[in-house]
Amino acid sequence: MGQVVIDLELVLDQVQGNLVLLREIAGIVLDDFPRQLGQLEEAAQRRDAEGVRQRAHQMKGAVANFGARETVQAAQALERAGQRGEVAEFDGHVALVKLAWSKLEPELRRVVAEIDSDTFLPAR
Repeated sequence: MGQVVIDLELVLDQVQGNLVLLREIAGIVLDDFPRQLGQLEEAAQRRDAEGVRQRAHQMKGAVANFGARETVQAAQALERAGQRGEVAEFDGHVALVKLAWSKLEPELRRVVAEIDSDTFLPAR
């Protein structure tokens, strides 16, 4: 069995079983995360340590609601690199955030689609 990308039990607990709220939050992350990722890449290319730190912190918070450990850890490492001014580390950390997002995004889309089609089954 592969790594858990979304902790559905955690998410459902946080939204108190409210699937409408879960769908809304997932939709916001799906809409906003790619924009934030673009801004993160721009800040990393400029070697803007504070910009990288801020974007990584925001992204970490957005996906933490889903128990998305891999994405949270990647964003957290990038946030620390920005905090420490370790600009040489930015590209590698950005790549890890993008890789983690490439796993999280389809799972979020699946959850949204299942909620929309009334086929969502939280026990996975």
